[in-house]
Amino acid sequence: MCWGVPARVLEVGDFLAKVEFGGTQKEVLVIHDDIKPGDLVIVHAGSIIGKIDSKEISRTLELYSEILRETLLRDGVDPKDADKIVKEWMAELTGEEHG
Repeated sequence: MCWGVPARVLEVGDFLAKVEFGGTQKEVLVIHDDIKPGDLVIVHAGSIIGKIDSKEISRTLELYSEILRETLLRDGVDPKDADKIVKEWMAELTGEEHG
């Protein structure tokens, strides 16, 4: 199975963009003309394959949070710790502060 991963665009050049995946930065290929800093995008195999529509952002992030939480629980992480990790991951991805 292949996964597209949500990322936030930090910088855009002619052919490459710097994106952030929850604290990790990476350069990826830009194949869309309308990508700009601040956009949330889906990255697959080193390329931005699409922007996340503002209507989709909330539901997509909710699904990723559920997947992350269930994976943590399956791996034996305490439910309270799993919730904290998910909250911190979401804050990093969205650029919001967490407490």
